[in-house]
Amino acid sequence: EAEVDMPAVLKEFSSTQVAEGLALFQLLQLPPKGPSGLFYQFVQLLLGALINIPGVGRFFPKPTQIMLSQSLTSFSEIVHKNQFWINMATKNIRVIHYEPEQ
Repeated sequence: EAEVDMPAVLKEFSSTQVAEGLALFQLLQLPPKGPSGLFYQFVQLLLGALINIPGVGRFFPKPTQIMLSQSLTSFSEIVHKNQFWINMATKNIRVIHYEPEQ
């Protein structure tokens, strides 16, 4: 039976969870405030309609809410795909960026 280095496993798990928690915090800032928020919602509605068109939908990204609720995509990856909108939503707040220790 192989021995498991529990401290190393726990450290790696903790680093992953902190990064995912911070990504979730960023996603919770959506939609942006003001007119850009209305445009964001329009784009999300449009994407939702486009992905349901047979033969065409595969060329468009899924709306954020669908990625959050109907996939196993990590929060960090969803943040990466929505970085433009998150930057718009967080331009007036301080967001903590986490870089795990090596």
